[in-house]
Amino acid sequence: MYGGMLYFPLKVNLFEEIAVELVEARFGLKGTAAVMKLLCKIHKENGYYLKWNTEQCTLFTNKAGKDINEQEMQGIVDILVEKAFFDPKTYKEQGVLTSTEIQKVWLEDIPGYAYNRNTHNLECLMLNLEKLYITDREEIRKILKLSDYGRLGNYVWKIFNGTNWSKVNSKGGYIISVLAREKRSTGS
Repeated sequence: MYGGMLYFPLKVNLFEEIAVELVEARFGLKGTAAVMKLLCKIHKENGYYLKWNTEQCTLFTNKAGKDINEQEMQGIVDILVEKAFFDPKTYKEQGVLTSTEIQKVWLEDIPGYAYNRNTHNLECLMLNLEKLYITDREEIRKILKLSDYGRLGNYVWKIFNGTNWSKVNSKGGYIISVLAREKRSTGS
């Protein structure tokens, strides 16, 4: 099932990145193949992230082929996280494999300033949207733009913290309408 993308760009120097070189040095070409299959799974299923836990490791390893076992697969993920191929903080706190590069590819037009963690929290914004099952790309793009891509202090954070979500049917539409109303009222 495709909930994400049908294709994604691949950097020509992917195999020269330290994380991928370490994976290949420790696990051989089966490690490199596992990295490629992992990237495909991330982009195919959700577009920009993959929840990773023991169960996911077992299922992924089963599909990755008979040449790799669960311990090796977790070792590959550990290297990719340790070397920041995947965002270490997001993995540690949420058990999610993602990166700013993966998110940029999925959303295509996020401005560079949105990745400044001193002024924005784009990763947390995306995780909040995922927790609310907001997956429509257009809704996500509207929310990102209206929240100035997760700018700290933006009204979107008040919405997340102050809303009784069990009473909201269209969560994406609700966030968009509240953010648009707030933007009109403040003139910003």
